[in-house]
Amino acid sequence: MIHFDGISFNERNSRRIMAELVLHDPAHCELTQDQVPGRVSRCSFMSALAQLSGLAFFPRVAEFCDGTLQAGCDASLMARGLFMPLCRDGRDTLIVAVANPWSELPEAYLGPRFPDLAIVRIVTLASEITRSIKAAAPSNTVAASRLGSTRPGVPCRA
Repeated sequence: MIHFDGISFNERNSRRIMAELVLHDPAHCELTQDQVPGRVSRCSFMSALAQLSGLAFFPRVAEFCDGTLQAGCDASLMARGLFMPLCRDGRDTLIVAVANPWSELPEAYLGPRFPDLAIVRIVTLASEITRSIKAAAPSNTVAASRLGSTRPGVPCRA
């Protein structure tokens, strides 16, 4: 099994990933699954995942994340599951960044939170998901602390 960037892939997917890596660079045919994390770049690996799953790969997405979409979500669950709602495309679609394209957690978790939106997934680096979640978390915490009180009739402290 391949263990890469915090994700463990089952044997079937590990074999598929190895075959895709060899297509990308024939030198990878000499690698064992255990050698992949130390010898294959993160972008090459994630590109292979995207290719296998038929999804687009975007190595840098944190700057495009709409933090308001994360406000109603469990940051620790998204960090563990390596996914995040990225943005709306302006219509009825929610674009979700994932590090593991075979995980069903993004749809299972985000579907009920955004029931009127179709979920479209893209592949990105786990570090981009973590960076985006961390960037959104302090602003939510600061905003909450500045509110002071949210009860009607009780003044907020600045």
